[in-house]
Amino acid sequence: MLAGNEPAATAVDSGSFGIFVGNKRTATEKFSVEQGANGSLVTTDFKSEESNGAHQTTELKLSATGDLRRYEFKDIAPGSAQAVLEPKDEFMVQHSTLLPTTSRKNTNTSCPPRPACSMTLCSSTARCWRGASSRSAAAKKRDRFNAR
Repeated sequence: MLAGNEPAATAVDSGSFGIFVGNKRTATEKFSVEQGANGSLVTTDFKSEESNGAHQTTELKLSATGDLRRYEFKDIAPGSAQAVLEPKDEFMVQHSTLLPTTSRKNTNTSCPPRPACSMTLCSSTARCWRGASSRSAAAKKRDRFNAR
């Protein structure tokens, strides 16, 4: 999460989940959560145990107020694809790349001005939903965590 003169981030949580079918491990997902004065970083790494299995990573960057700075999804195997979601003015911009081609597709998604916007992300689309309150779901979750 360090970039330029940003202060060091503190590891808040990390771990891994084993996915089993019967008594056989079929996949593992590792995750880490870091929090600093300028925001938070959540990373995941999912790997299938099969020889030609899936390998996917994600990286979610949030500002100190819980606003989305960047969300990146990479499908490393068996194919290669990348999707990046970033706020730009009143839009969410999604950059999608399917490899081996180098062409990139950009999609603008209309979003109400922040902070009235709470983001719901999924792997296929990016949508903004006007929440019942002006605080994002991530900000509310962070407040509950800090209140402990």
